[in-house]
Amino acid sequence: MKGLLWVLMAKRAVSPGPSEPTRLDSMVVRFYDGEALPRSVLTSRHGEVDEKTNALVARDSVVVLTPHGERLETEVLCWDPKEERMTTDAFFRLTRGGDLMTGIGIDAEPGLERYKVYHQVRAEVRDQDDATLREGIDGAETPKH
Repeated sequence: MKGLLWVLMAKRAVSPGPSEPTRLDSMVVRFYDGEALPRSVLTSRHGEVDEKTNALVARDSVVVLTPHGERLETEVLCWDPKEERMTTDAFFRLTRGGDLMTGIGIDAEPGLERYKVYHQVRAEVRDQDDATLREGIDGAETPKH
């Protein structure tokens, strides 16, 4: 049996009825590895949770931060507790140190160790001298600096 997986906190929660998701304001979700070690923290201005499945939808200024400094930003992010996956079909930004990746649609683990990007992937990778290298994917050619 798994231990602690996640903890949800919100400034306000409104439950409109037993068959409706609970609406949340200023939500914070802390994801854990089954023990006491944090994998990431998700924040958003709004969201909702289905109390039967524990599935979450975070909306409006969604940010996921990991202990290793990765930062995922998007406007909508869904959490499937059964699969332990975060997904969005929206535009996202993922930063790691000075590196930046953007795209449309991502499927990721809470710690952002492994992920799959669906469309319009673009990466900016900074080398040791802080020179920006740009690489386009999906056939797009972009200049390298």
